[in-house]
Amino acid sequence: MLQSWRLTLLDSDLARIPAVAVRLAKLSGARVWAFKVSDGAGLYSEFAQHTRLYTDTAAALRDAGIEVAAWGFHYGRKWLSLVGPEREAKAVLQAREILAFRKYFVDAESRWEQSAREGDAAKLVKPLKDAGLEVWLESFRYPAYHPGILWEEWGEVLNGGWAPQVYWLQASNAAAQVEQSYREHKAVADLPFWPVFPAFCQSGWCPTPAQYRAAIAEAEKLGAAGIGAWKAEWLTENWPAHKSFVDALAEWAGGDAPPEPQPCDPTDAIALADNLKRQADTLLAETQTLVSDAVTLLNKLQAMKR
Repeated sequence: MLQSWRLTLLDSDLARIPAVAVRLAKLSGARVWAFKVSDGAGLYSEFAQHTRLYTDTAAALRDAGIEVAAWGFHYGRKWLSLVGPEREAKAVLQAREILAFRKYFVDAESRWEQSAREGDAAKLVKPLKDAGLEVWLESFRYPAYHPGILWEEWGEVLNGGWAPQVYWLQASNAAAQVEQSYREHKAVADLPFWPVFPAFCQSGWCPTPAQYRAAIAEAEKLGAAGIGAWKAEWLTENWPAHKSFVDALAEWAGGDAPPEPQPCDPTDAIALADNLKRQADTLLAETQTLVSDAVTLLNKLQAMKR
């Protein structure tokens, strides 16, 4: 499975993105592509802004025999509990009306850990299951380190399984981390295990082909339901993680043979830089809007106290 964050980063020419996604999925042998579609109680901003691009890419992937899935970031409760898991579930179902996916991956991390209450996992997952979705939890790799997620409740309500983020950042013991993650999750509930590996670099560190092969081999030995990679944008030829993960995953999954590497075209690099700047500007605008909304809400609450 490949997971994308900002689909528009796959190529500077949006019209080429559906074909780029199909090619990348085939190169890596991916059988599932998961789009980010929700963020808390609303649709993910890029998904809402570029709905046609997402539906066109989903159609191209399906035509190529690749399953379309989805994921979203979940906060639990925000703004003094005015927004909760029930509204987050509605956002997921709204996205499902657009993309018609069946598998959904709940990305619940520190925000959820800080705000979760008993019963919140069920309030999020039950409406999704009732709508026919297969729900997976994509959270921290080691449950023992994050008790605030309330893992036991998730184990009771999930109908998909565990999809932990096994990111061995700044380390090299990939296989050992996969095994520990598997063991800790299985101790909570004996559900299918679908680890997601790091397809990105951080602070000069990049996962190596040998680490990928070790992680993939360990997951296969443990009987993993699948293998995931986040994020797909870093697997294109423009990014350093491309050869490491694509080749290793293709070797395991039987993907198409990658083409011979081509010299970098300076115009492509310029286009990529322009595209990244556009995305940064968009993110800045979204952040400013959130800050403005927070100030407005705070002023209203202060006025109510008076």
